[in-house]
Amino acid sequence: MEEKSSAVNNFNFTSPKYHHHHQGNNSTNQPAARSKSFENFKRCIFKLLRNFQKAKFLLIILCISATSQSMAINGLVPNSITTLESRFQLSSSQSGLFSSAYDIAVLVVLLPVCHFGDKGHKGKWLSLGMLVMAFGSLICTLPHFISEPYEYSEGEQFEICRKNHSTASLFNVKSDEIFNKNAQPYFFYILLLGQVMHGIGAAPLYTLGVAYLDENVSQKMSPVYLGIYFAFATLGPALGFIIGGMLLNINGDIDKITQDKISIKPDHPSWYGAWWIGFLITGMLSFLVSFPLNAQKYKNTRVNEANQHSIGSAAATLHFTGQIKDLPKLCLVLLKNFTYLLLVLRDVINSFLMNAFITFMPKIFQNAFSITAGSIVVPVGVLGNILGGYVIKWRKLRCRQTILLCTILEAIGTVLTFSFLIKCYRIKLAGIDSAYNQSSSDGILQMCNEECGCSNTYNPVCDEALGIWQSCSCTVDYKNNTLASSVVQGACLQSCTVMYLFFVCFAFQIFVIFLSAMPSQQSMLRCVTFEQRTLALGVDYIFVRALGSVPGPILFGYILDAACEIWQGKKNDESCIWYNSFKLSTSTFIFGFLLKLFSTILLALAWKVYRSPADEEHSESNCE
Repeated sequence: MEEKSSAVNNFNFTSPKYHHHHQGNNSTNQPAARSKSFENFKRCIFKLLRNFQKAKFLLIILCISATSQSMAINGLVPNSITTLESRFQLSSSQSGLFSSAYDIAVLVVLLPVCHFGDKGHKGKWLSLGMLVMAFGSLICTLPHFISEPYEYSEGEQFEICRKNHSTASLFNVKSDEIFNKNAQPYFFYILLLGQVMHGIGAAPLYTLGVAYLDENVSQKMSPVYLGIYFAFATLGPALGFIIGGMLLNINGDIDKITQDKISIKPDHPSWYGAWWIGFLITGMLSFLVSFPLNAQKYKNTRVNEANQHSIGSAAATLHFTGQIKDLPKLCLVLLKNFTYLLLVLRDVINSFLMNAFITFMPKIFQNAFSITAGSIVVPVGVLGNILGGYVIKWRKLRCRQTILLCTILEAIGTVLTFSFLIKCYRIKLAGIDSAYNQSSSDGILQMCNEECGCSNTYNPVCDEALGIWQSCSCTVDYKNNTLASSVVQGACLQSCTVMYLFFVCFAFQIFVIFLSAMPSQQSMLRCVTFEQRTLALGVDYIFVRALGSVPGPILFGYILDAACEIWQGKKNDESCIWYNSFKLSTSTFIFGFLLKLFSTILLALAWKVYRSPADEEHSESNCE
């Protein structure tokens, strides 16, 4: 395949002939030597650019783009949710909206991008998208740079009870609400804007990007290139969690204050990690890859190949190149396929559940097992995705058999949701779920601290097996040196052996979910005719985004808010800092179990009602 750039061909690579009248004339030889060196340099540059124009280089650029996008959206965002909630006093519902803003933006711009981008230079649209992605990542970092440094507690300096200073004015009358005057609502809207720009920029990546790569390689090599492309897209979230977890162990205000002023460690509840550095990395990556996408026009080698297939007159409309007004009719015909409709609904349920869990699972882990978000990395998903495709190829499964495999795997996943009932019994917190020694009733505000003037900041200390909200709350005067030696700064730590059982079950659940991903996609492709495949995937993508990815995190955020016992601010207005562990685990189990059960029923119905298309033999021969 000959791949030459038109821009390169416009240049004359023939070296000019220099006439040297006198070999000993230095004034003549020096300019000629400089000109010859410049020509040699120019040759090297254009030779390098010619190599850049090859499909392999396009694959590299698109892989970096997909990795940057998935690293930011599916890695850094969920990994930073807990930190953002604590730092900017966001509620779980606001966090869910922040996560869903990406999908909302994709839905709004997807069809126009596909329609106009398919007619124009796909590389320029991809380049523009990555630029928008870059600005979105940079906008997400703005709240850090425009906010004041995070106020840490003074390490081992315990706050002292100050007599005749009212604590009641600092605490809300209700013990489950604590008001923070430092909350700035516009920080949330800045984060929301950045996530919207992420969605707008990523819209061309998995639509035009796939078509652009596919049309620049041979039909034989297209699956190989696309497989590598999506492998890097799968790698992005893992990198996001790993890099994000490492960055959360770095002080978030490293650019504002010196390290000697920080007396606490990353395992302290008041720790503020450098979440924003990850978005700077993805912003720079997106910015850099936008230039090679825009600079080169790759040669389309698949147009003639594609025309050789008897795809039919509807194919042009399906790719938005002809009568776009016929799309509603084609969609209606497609949705009359009951098997396809059931599979779409199953994908919606699965996306609803997965996006909700991806967004809030770090928070659930922290509250159930007291581990940081940075340690939550589940690489078995990649293995499951690869094995899912291999099982279909190995067993040569047809459509009905593939749907049955999905049903069995979904049933196994439903049973595994019972693992969410496994939790560590967290040490009680005095004034919340346990009474102070001096009182028989619960509540943060008690007789022993109502005149101490304690601050409302969550700055716990641990007295052996009992946690205390504030170091001055019902503790003995520090100046009198009577403070018990067992009291230490930070929340109480505990050993929990059932945590490992949960991790095994959860890892297996993730493995099963990704193991069924490829069989599910193949079922979607095989239950429709060959001519309907492109539209089938497109309609499924729209439904999954609109009804699954967008509302899932928002609804689950409200469910988590219902399990909150202590708010950093007014209820449903700011972040939750203390959850009821029983309500949290129970709500998560009910949410996951019901959705997985419904998904299993949908797949079982799809397996039961499946009927082969009229041209099944032709369709199957092209799928396997």
